[in-house]
This record gives sequence, C-alpha cells and structure tokens, in this order.
Amino acid sequence: MLSEHLTPAQSRAISDGHQVPQVSKSLMPETAPILERLLTLRCRPRGRRGPGFYPRGSVEALITEEVVVKQITAQRASDPEVSRLSQDQVQEYAVTVCGTRLPNKPECFSYKKIFAILLLMKRAWEIVRFVDGGLCDDDLPLVAVTTDPETGLFRLRHRNDTLADLECLRGWDLMDHETFDGHQWTMVAPSFADEGHQHPRFYKLDEKAIMPWLSEAAIVQGGYGTVTRVQIHPCHYDFDTNPVCSSFGGYFAIKQFRTDKYLERAGSRLQAGRHSFHDPDACARELAPATLKEDFQREFETLSRFSGKSKAHEHLITLLAAYQRGDECCFIFPWAHSDLGALLRSCIEPGSALQKLNLQWLIEQCKGVADGLQRIHKDQAAGIRLQGDQGGANSGQVYGRHGDIKPENILLFKDHQDPAHAGKLAITDFGLARFHHYDTKTYFQHDKIAATPTYRPPECDTDFPIIISPSFDIWSLGCVFLEFITWFLGGGPLVTSFRQQRKAPDALTYGFNMEQFFELMQEEGQETPRVRARVKVEVNEFVNDLHSHPECSDTIHDFLDFVMNEMLIVESQGSRKRALGVQVLRELEGLYQRVIDPTFQLIPNLRSSPPGWIDNPRGGGGEYLSVPTVN
Repeated sequence: MLSEHLTPAQSRAISDGHQVPQVSKSLMPETAPILERLLTLRCRPRGRRGPGFYPRGSVEALITEEVVVKQITAQRASDPEVSRLSQDQVQEYAVTVCGTRLPNKPECFSYKKIFAILLLMKRAWEIVRFVDGGLCDDDLPLVAVTTDPETGLFRLRHRNDTLADLECLRGWDLMDHETFDGHQWTMVAPSFADEGHQHPRFYKLDEKAIMPWLSEAAIVQGGYGTVTRVQIHPCHYDFDTNPVCSSFGGYFAIKQFRTDKYLERAGSRLQAGRHSFHDPDACARELAPATLKEDFQREFETLSRFSGKSKAHEHLITLLAAYQRGDECCFIFPWAHSDLGALLRSCIEPGSALQKLNLQWLIEQCKGVADGLQRIHKDQAAGIRLQGDQGGANSGQVYGRHGDIKPENILLFKDHQDPAHAGKLAITDFGLARFHHYDTKTYFQHDKIAATPTYRPPECDTDFPIIISPSFDIWSLGCVFLEFITWFLGGGPLVTSFRQQRKAPDALTYGFNMEQFFELMQEEGQETPRVRARVKVEVNEFVNDLHSHPECSDTIHDFLDFVMNEMLIVESQGSRKRALGVQVLRELEGLYQRVIDPTFQLIPNLRSSPPGWIDNPRGGGGEYLSVPTVN
C-alpha cells in the first residue's frame, strides 16, 4: 500500500543519509549584504515565474554564527526584547540557531531555515522567540489553519496542535502569517532517494510543496496522463544505486495522472448509467479522484514488482519514486533518449546489416526485451494484489501480461558516457498490465479489451468471450520484431513502406484501411456465418521480400521464420498455440550465442524461393483459423 506523510524524524533521516553533491553557494561576494546573498540562492525552473525554492543545504551553508550574531546585535538598540541580552547570550543563541554540537549538548536542532525566513521578512532578530519556544526547522512547515472560511484568512500553527496559537508568533498580524507561509515552502522543497530500498518510495506531499525542478517541459500527453521532462536539482535526489540514472545530467521523466481526464471519464460513466443525478458535475468530481487513485495504486504496485535494488531488470523501466501532491499523482522515471517507435520513424541510418556489431546489437536488444517480457509473464512477487483475488490466500502460480506492447512503449536509453553505443531498449507503460493466478480464468468481451489497434492480436476482434493470457503479448511482440527487423534492413523508409502495404481494407473490422497484421475473412455459402482470421497476405508478401533483401543473413532468415511460424499464430480452440515467452527467449538466446561466437561469419544469403510457411499455410502464421461469430 502507499505510505502516508513522512514524519519529521523520517524526513531528517532521509536528509542525513543523502550525500549532498555540491551545495549551492551564493553568487554574491561574502562582503555583500546577507539578504542579497540569500536571494541569489533561490532557484526557479528556467523561463518560469514563481516563488522558487532554496536547494537543500544552501541556506545551512550560508547562515553562520557570525551572521546570526550580527543580525541580532543590530537590533539591540531598538528592540526591548533583544536589548536585554548580553553579548554572551547573543552568542549562545547563535550557537543554538546554527545547531552547533557541544560536548554538554549531544542533541541539537537547527533553526537556520526559520532564521532565513525571518531575514526575508526583515525581522531576523525575532529568532530568539523561536529558540525560546523550541520551534525549530524540523517543525516546518507550519500548518495554515483557516480562521475565516469566507475570506480564507488563516493563522499558522504547529502540526501537532492546530488549535493552539504559537507563542513565538505573538503580535503577528494575518499578513505576517501569510508572508511566513509563502517563504516557508521555498525552504522545504522535497528530496527523493531510493536508499537501496526493495521498493520505490512513495512521498505524500502537501499541495503547496514546491518541486525542485530546474527545468520543465511537457513532452507527451496521453489518454489519462502527461509525461514531462524535468531536471531535478542535484541536491534533491539520490538514485545512485540505480545505474541507469548515473549519466543523464539530472533529467527525469515525470508521469502525471491528469485529473481533468478522469473527470471526463467519470462524467462518461454517469452518462452511460440509467440513474439521474441532481448535480452530475459534482458526482463526476467525486468519482474522478477515486478512479485516479485506483489506477495510480495499481500501476504503482505493478511497477514496484520490477523496481528496487534487487528486483530491477535492465530491459524493464525502473520506477525511481512516486509522489502525490494534493490531487496530483506522479511517477518519477529515468529519462530516455527516445523510444523504438520514434527510431522506426526516424531518418537515422541503421548501418549495414552485414556488420557484426550491428547484428549483435539487434539480437541482444530483442533478447533483452523478450527476457523483460518473460519476467512480467512469470513474475513471482509476493505481497501484491492480484487481479481476481478475493482477499484469501492463493498459492497458485502467478502470471502477468503487459497488455500494450508496441514500439512507443519500448524506450531507448542512450549511454551519455559511451555515445558510440546504439542504446538499450526497455519496456515501459504498465498502465494496462495485469497479474493473475493461473487457476483464475479471466474472460473479456472483445470490445472491453484495451490495446493499441495496430499491434493487437486477432482474438481482440472475436464476438465471444476470450481468455486474455500472456499469449496476447507474444503476438504484439512478434509484430514489433517484424518492424524492428524491417528498420534494421532498410531504415525508416522501409518501415513506412511496410505500414503502407499493410493498409488493406477490411470490411469485417473497420471498413477502411488499418495497419494491423491480421484480417478477417467471411466464408461463403454457410448457413451460419463464420469468420476466419489470418495473417494478412500483405504481411506474408512483405516478409518474403525481406528474405530477398541483399543484406539478409542466415540469422535474420531464422529470426523472421521464428516470428512467422511461432509468434504470429492466429489462435482458436483446438488450433496451434503461439510460442511461450520462455520459447521466444530461448530462440533469441540461441541466435545471440551464434552472433557473438568469434568464429561467426556474417555473409548475405538471399532466399530466392518463398519459405515453407507460405507454400504450406498450416505450417505457421499464414494459416486461416476459425473464429466463430455470435448472431
């Protein structure tokens, strides 16, 4: 389950355990006024306005005992409360404010952030009140308690006692409370760390929390979320135990679940029902957060299976942390250079298919993706809710499925320390992933299956309930492999040609050109209409052309044959079944061992005649299989 707010002690433990890299220092000379030096520490996302934030450790480095003594002493002549203090007492306050450890004072707390806030308010000498009241930096942020619901005016109080006024704020007016509140959030920007935990951490943040971003740019807007590229200040994250984060310059991907999209979905759910509501908009607003939280919780649990020090897989996306800020739910991921879909569409030349290093990279990445998918299919993680569970113990074997394998959901990570390397592929987007026990049969109507149309298997278009299993992903992965091999042999233009060739009209599905890899055929002369599904003839023809490509080698021939014979299989009752994930992995492992063998010779080997699976459809993916319809 997602954890709740961190206690001050937990927050302090995170800070103590986090190695602060290069604490930000003021750009002003030490002779400049302290207020000016403090203001130059503040950071904002480039091109953005707002209060900004003070990087962790920066205020602590700036505020010294000398600074505190100087600020308090400057008010001794004008403030009765300060004038009674001797120089020794002022020095003692400075020691306390700075949290200096003394032999007779083993436990000490810092007041530096509060002192900086008061400095910004031009009342730094009042730090003596906070010290006398024992209100230190660990007590931040103070809670804004509304005193007048109509105007929204508030007073600041301690989180542990929101009914009592604070003695150290005695004499402050409401504007002083508001000013302090605005400044305090700039001092407590959150920090994120994996700390070597078995699961990624979840942080529950106040809606006023200021995120420690140095830059921010929305990249992708999906159905229910937005992916944003952010640069996190180096003092506010510590993911050093994750090697994929070591060379990305502080850039990360933030996936945000969009409340507005969930409002639309909740509204649609209400409209689809038969009940009438006095205020449907209010009902939608009530439904939306619950639905959002449920989806966020499910995806968090799924990602946690493959994230953390001991469970991460190099070809599955790693969740670094998750947070909730008000109603905003977000994941933090490593930033990827691109994705396979963008690579297939790009003008990037794949290089010669007859270069051993290029072929080794292709097979290695396909093997890695297959291994990652097999990890999903055979996941044995404990303590996570399973689809179909009723809360009781279930010792049956667990299987998972991704549910939306496509090029855009396979990220490409480049190694900035090795620009010559083509990169590493990793499966992402587990929003449709599900986990079941093998003895839990899960049936779906075809119109209730969420999948990307181009890469969906034929069973998505049947008219009767079907069991969705890991085999669903094998078809999709086979489609992706075909396009990846196509790019490897001819680059983006050949991929475009393949997609155009697949756009044959299919009157039984959508009635217009679609890029999916199968088609439905209706039998003639039958009393009961029957529909048969098959791999598109255009796909078979195009793959045959690939076999005749001047740079096609025996390894690519074997890879193509396996995809067509074992992965793009139209399944129905009593028919041949697609390869299991472990079989796909075993095949690719064999191909990989072949191409890394020092004695391996890579030469073109054109296949002049069609492969057996075209001459004899019952041998593989070109086969017609019965898909009954229900009238």
